[in-house]
Amino acid sequence: MAAKKNNDNPGNNPEQEDLLSSMKDDATTDESFDLLATLDGTSADPWIAQEHGDGIQGVVTALDETTSDFGPEPVPVVTVRTADGSEKRVTAYHGVLRNEIRKAAPQVGDTFACRYFGQKESKSGSTYHHYQVKVVRSTTPPPATGGPVPAGVPF
Repeated sequence: MAAKKNNDNPGNNPEQEDLLSSMKDDATTDESFDLLATLDGTSADPWIAQEHGDGIQGVVTALDETTSDFGPEPVPVVTVRTADGSEKRVTAYHGVLRNEIRKAAPQVGDTFACRYFGQKESKSGSTYHHYQVKVVRSTTPPPATGGPVPAGVPF
């Protein structure tokens, strides 16, 4: 395929010119896709561990973050679709859960699991809520959902 000549910028690489000529205007839309139809006014229910052994597993459908009254650090939020088809939101208010999610770095489409092991005592004598998180990476790319994960989301 011959590269188009770009008289406006003669220093451009011909391969870059081919890529540029294939780009579409962002203002064009696919009229067959109705994003409004996907909005039903509902949101995922929160998953809140109550007892030692509580857990959740599902496919990650969304990643977000929120704030907390207990510090300036952003709080990760992972939404998963469970085996029964319901969506649950895991919000990492507890420090160990926050660290586990960041370390596992889930992405949309991955299988995500989280288990709560109750309160534990640290070596210094303080108590904390203990969690463990595991992620299995998806082997297929997630479907397009309207855009990338927002900038600044730490996982």
